[in-house]
Amino acid sequence: MRFVHSLRELQAPDLQQLLGAESAVGVTIGNFDGFHLGHEALFERLDHRLNVLARVQNLRAVRVLLTFVPHPRIVLSGAPRSEAMQRPEFESITPIRTKAVLAEARGFDLVFAVRFTPEFSKLSPQEFIEQYLVTALKAQLVVVGYDWSFGKGREGNAEFLSREGQAYGFQAAVVPPVLLDEERVSSRAVRQAILSGELEVLESLLGRKFSVIDRVVHGEERGREIGFPTANLKLKGQLLPPNGVYAVRCAGETWQSDGVANIGVRPSFGGGARLLEAHLFESPKEELYGERMEVTFVQRIREEKTFDGVDSLRAQIEEDIKSARAIHSNTGHSGIS
Repeated sequence: MRFVHSLRELQAPDLQQLLGAESAVGVTIGNFDGFHLGHEALFERLDHRLNVLARVQNLRAVRVLLTFVPHPRIVLSGAPRSEAMQRPEFESITPIRTKAVLAEARGFDLVFAVRFTPEFSKLSPQEFIEQYLVTALKAQLVVVGYDWSFGKGREGNAEFLSREGQAYGFQAAVVPPVLLDEERVSSRAVRQAILSGELEVLESLLGRKFSVIDRVVHGEERGREIGFPTANLKLKGQLLPPNGVYAVRCAGETWQSDGVANIGVRPSFGGGARLLEAHLFESPKEELYGERMEVTFVQRIREEKTFDGVDSLRAQIEEDIKSARAIHSNTGHSGIS
């Protein structure tokens, strides 16, 4: 899968070939914050319609996910990006690095993460269609949600896209909302479930357990000192469940292991920046620094606490590990593979 940020990058010879005359290009557009069941409905519609197009024309099907970075709400808020990134309401459910991983697993050939700037926000809906969908991507099919709007002042909508598609020669498909217990599945609902720590609700909205992905960084090695080494993720700008201890499943490129993780500021050691620290039950190798790791949340065990000494902290961690092992055993997964 290829990942690009600009129209210029799309001019690379291999991408011109990918998007060339031998391909039927299908594009789905959105922020995709959460990659939830509503987004999955877009992907399914894209798959079905594009496969038909490609088969009829005897072309290969090329799937493109067009998204935006940073999230448009950050730019449109008017706040400096450095300031906005420190505000909880602007934290991402699915940072761009995670979108790329999920898109590749979902079968996309290209992720086009358009840089959303004040200048880009001033493009008219027709300019966006001409420059990005028609000229750059050569789209034959464009799939959007029923409430999608785009262009300067959000003047474009799904109806406008469908009308322009007829003029430019591409099909436009508009997908209705996905309902769960009569409520619309949305990024807002996913965000609320994360913030409230409702992991079961979150799983129902996503169609999978919630996970985060980042590279392992050096910590203060306090866990190693007390006998429980951890792999640490900073997850800057990532929306996380409430501070506390969780049974988790961790995975790298070639391994996976059950574990227990703490999200918090480590109050027993004087506090600090918020961090996710995961203790793997069977670490695959000595050093994980710099490796990309996915942490999947299985169940919350307890809230974060302050302990009066290392001995009491060590005893609690041992209890947390027992609890996490029992949870993993009950969910039918244990060990490393």
